[in-house]
Amino acid sequence: PPPPPPGEARRGYGPPNPPPARQDQQFLFICYHYPAYGTTKAPRGGLPIDNPLSIAIRQHWMPHWEKYGVTAVFENDHHNFKRSQRLRNHKIDNDNGVLYLGDGAWAVNTRTVPPLDQAWWLAKADGRNHIFDVKISASGQAHIQAVDIKGEVFDDVRILTPRTKPVSGQ
Repeated sequence: PPPPPPGEARRGYGPPNPPPARQDQQFLFICYHYPAYGTTKAPRGGLPIDNPLSIAIRQHWMPHWEKYGVTAVFENDHHNFKRSQRLRNHKIDNDNGVLYLGDGAWAVNTRTVPPLDQAWWLAKADGRNHIFDVKISASGQAHIQAVDIKGEVFDDVRILTPRTKPVSGQ
């Protein structure tokens, strides 16, 4: 998504309601370019999540994803492999957090990822070319594997419910 507009125009930025055609969908995956939880492009003296565009995405878009209970989020731009912790409200929530996957690294040069002890939001990260193979089932489970350029599966995660619990009262 683009950065939010300045000043008063920020009010209500983002989708107020999910499109009616998607409210009853079993799975809801989000995909966009610049990551809310990236692996590179940190501002001087900060971490990748301190980038102003990442902050804007978390402020203006994440509340909607949490409100409507997305399945998982695919982020790009930073050219690395990433699987986040399960996150909700910018905190680790292993029971009902959203999984952020990325960071757009198929046929590009990868970059250096921060150490996991500094990047609290990351469960796993690597400067590795990859794609995600996503299999969904009618039972409501998703199986997501990261596959590298040699065809090797190097990460595997299962999502046991099709959507995270929507945040009530938003």
